[in-house]
Formats: sequence, structure tokens, C-alpha cells
Amino acid sequence: MTCSCEGWLPTDAADMWCAIVPQKALARAKSRIALLAAPRRDPAAAMLRDTVSALEVTPAIGHVFVVWDDDADMGELPETETLHPLAATGLDLNHSVELGAARARRAMPGSHVVVVPSDLPALDPTELATFLDRAGRFCRAFVPDADKDGTSVLTATGHSPLRASLRRELADAPPGLRRARACE
Repeated sequence: MTCSCEGWLPTDAADMWCAIVPQKALARAKSRIALLAAPRRDPAAAMLRDTVSALEVTPAIGHVFVVWDDDADMGELPETETLHPLAATGLDLNHSVELGAARARRAMPGSHVVVVPSDLPALDPTELATFLDRAGRFCRAFVPDADKDGTSVLTATGHSPLRASLRRELADAPPGLRRARACE
């Protein structure tokens, strides 16, 4: 893997990760799918379940925080020891991610944070673990989406803030970590 990343850290800095999954209200999700709101909810919920399942079995991830835009959707996933719902009604994406990161860092002080969109149904835990091992060497890193005009995965290690202006691309990340434009 070749990469230009900001703030190189010693390789032993990669410990545990908390995943933040911002989730738009399921009734409004997948708006590019040419369906009414009710039929779009089912594929959005299925993608969320697949994404969260992959995160939960990735060994380096200790907790998954799903940040819900709609309180009514919070029952879609069970709250467990490692899966935590957070209400963020009315918050935009950036504020939802900040809320999730703050909660994650309180739950696991010193842990790293990885932000993953809820619509990565082909997310492979092995690929993600490899990426997190690599990303854990840097203060901040990201994987662009397939069109390179958005972000699929964003990381910040330790106490590093999740600042978009200072993130660096891990350009050769596996394709399974790249969200396709059609899935936004």
C-alpha cells in the first residue's frame, strides 16, 4: 500500500477502534433509488444491517455507534454491549459524526475512530481490518468513494480530530471499502 498520510504515528499506536455509522432517516434514505419512500426504506435498512454486521465482526472494532437521524428508526438494530444507538434528530451529517465521535471517545478513551457510511453492504471485515491496521499509523486517513468526489471511510487516531481539511487518502484501499456513487 502506498499512501501519503498526515501525522505519521509509530506502528504500535493502532489499538482499538470505535465505528461511527451516521444513518439518515430510513424513510428518506436512498433517495436516488426511483421508488417511493416506503419501498426505499427496506433496502436502506438491509444495507445498514449488512454494514453494521461487518463492523461488529471486525476484530479491531470494539464498539459501533449508529447515529440515527430519526428516533423512530432506532429499533431497527438491537442495542448490545458493543452496538449503541445515538439519537441525532435534526443534526446534519458533520454534527452527527461529531456526536458519535465524542460518545465513542468517552466510551473508549484513547481509542481510534472510524466513520463508515451505513450503505456499504459489501464491506468485508478482513479488508476493513487491513485498512484499519494501515490507517492506525496516521493521525487521519480516508478512502474516497468510487467517483473520488466523496468519502467512504474516514479515520482519526487517538485524540486527533475528524477534520476533513487535514485528512489524507489511502489511495490503494480495497474496492470493497469504496462506496459506489449509485449507493449514496
